[in-house]
Amino acid sequence: SLSEKGLAPNPRIELAYPISTLYNQRLNIQPHFFGIEFGEEESRDAENSTAVALAKSNPKIVSAKMLALQLRAERKEGWTTQMVKDFELSITQFFEREYNSPTVRVLTLSTSYVEIEFSLAIMACICPFMACGTALGGLFFLGVRFGSILCVTPFLVLAIDSSKAMPTYPVGVDDAYLMIHSWQRVTKELRENPVKGDSAAYRLAQKSISSLRDRFTDGFNGLLDKYVSMITNQLFDVFIVIVWLIFLATSIKGITQMPINLTPKKLFSLDSSLQEMDVLRVNYVIPHFTLATLFVNKPGNLSDPSRLARLNQFVNEMESLPGAWGSKSSNYFIRDFVEFEKGMSEMEAEEEDAVVTRDPNVLNFNDLPSFLEWPEY
Repeated sequence: SLSEKGLAPNPRIELAYPISTLYNQRLNIQPHFFGIEFGEEESRDAENSTAVALAKSNPKIVSAKMLALQLRAERKEGWTTQMVKDFELSITQFFEREYNSPTVRVLTLSTSYVEIEFSLAIMACICPFMACGTALGGLFFLGVRFGSILCVTPFLVLAIDSSKAMPTYPVGVDDAYLMIHSWQRVTKELRENPVKGDSAAYRLAQKSISSLRDRFTDGFNGLLDKYVSMITNQLFDVFIVIVWLIFLATSIKGITQMPINLTPKKLFSLDSSLQEMDVLRVNYVIPHFTLATLFVNKPGNLSDPSRLARLNQFVNEMESLPGAWGSKSSNYFIRDFVEFEKGMSEMEAEEEDAVVTRDPNVLNFNDLPSFLEWPEY
């Protein structure tokens, strides 16, 4: 703490959980601290509870598993979209290549970084096909005979992962290709150099096949007659149509109820930091906190009290939804702007011989630039 280092604490800053006070501005830090562990003297029903404590308290925080911070930068005039992406990527590269800490693991997430990782995932799927095409083209150029099983090889190469069980598949494909190629080579040699069929083994095999054919001829003929009469029956045709409709309905129902299981683990490489970030998000963020961002496209003239009242009512309804943390967790600048306007009115009223022309109940958006420079905001 500051007192242990001999520094005087700032009286305008009070660090507490879940509500901290910075320059008379109460902030909810629950969206940024996850996996909180408190001291033994503090009793908590559950860590990271979704209910914001209304009573003022200062619990002792022993540790935190994860902190989520947002870095916001103002876009300068003249910056292109590519320059903004380069700026975001430079932050990621700094923490991945230059920043080293034995206790803190920093993971960054930005739109530019996700786009690059996604493009790498696409190229990781294209490169095996290109490599297989080059290899097969070289084999064909050298005179190796084509086999239909080679059409499956690129997909098997694409599906192979680092597990120990998967590498058995390409070995089987290679063996099958070599066997088929050998068979075709032997067939070519036999075609060019035919063997005379006058041996005893050849005559014995031919006699055995003829006897089996004569024995099973009547049975096969009867089976074919029954099969033809069955498939030409109209009742059987109706039965097949009904079975097909049942199969089609079952398939459509299964497709509509099929869960979507497209996770980042399947979109990015295994060594990507996004994989680790997704694990932290699932374990610490999602069970306790989900951010909802609402955009009002046409708020209208907020200087109109009726229009402002409708907007405030909308915000109150959103904050009253089940599971919401209430007004303490909302970043609604109108509330802070109202406090700023009231403070400006009080300052003008305290000045001697000053004529107060400001109505604290009416927002003056001409003061918005001054409000944005307000340290408390």
